[in-house]
Amino acid sequence: MKEKEYKTWLEEAKAALDAYSAEQTEIAKLYHQAKAEAETAHKAQKERLAKDTKTSKNQAVVDTMKIERDLDRTLASRGLAFSGENAQTSLDLALDLRGRLAELEDEAAEKQAELDARHRDTQNQLSMAYAKERSQGAEKLADLQMAMANAAKQAEEQTSQDGDKTENGGEDSYGVPYPDLTGMSFSGRVKAMAEY
Repeated sequence: MKEKEYKTWLEEAKAALDAYSAEQTEIAKLYHQAKAEAETAHKAQKERLAKDTKTSKNQAVVDTMKIERDLDRTLASRGLAFSGENAQTSLDLALDLRGRLAELEDEAAEKQAELDARHRDTQNQLSMAYAKERSQGAEKLADLQMAMANAAKQAEEQTSQDGDKTENGGEDSYGVPYPDLTGMSFSGRVKAMAEY
């Protein structure tokens, strides 16, 4: 193989390496962007849950106060405003309110746990997809680097030899035949050079 072909091949390999680097940069950028978006969405969901829980608790307090006010009026109209019946009713309402607030807290904690679990699943899926892409990219890079090293070695051997490579039958100085790269696609040449 002629020196010019090696130089062309090396330029193509360097271009492929640059493309690989740009691809990996883009993958990393997309991964970090997706992770940040998932984090933002999770934070917004948590804030919405806290707001909804607070609204529900406030509504439970307001409802209890309305019921207590209506009962006070009813008992007052019967002349029982200061009776033990009124005190017992107030105590029952306070206990009901405490129970309702505890239920709302439990529901909120359950929803929060579901949100956190979904968030962890999303983050894990993103991390696994990113790791898979990087692993596949690392394999491509290793193949490309091996092919480039072999091509550089061959180019160096070629320039150190006296005369044209065809004089010794298309073999390197150790008698190993050069791979015929003519007519091959770039990826085919990379594979052939990696195996050389």
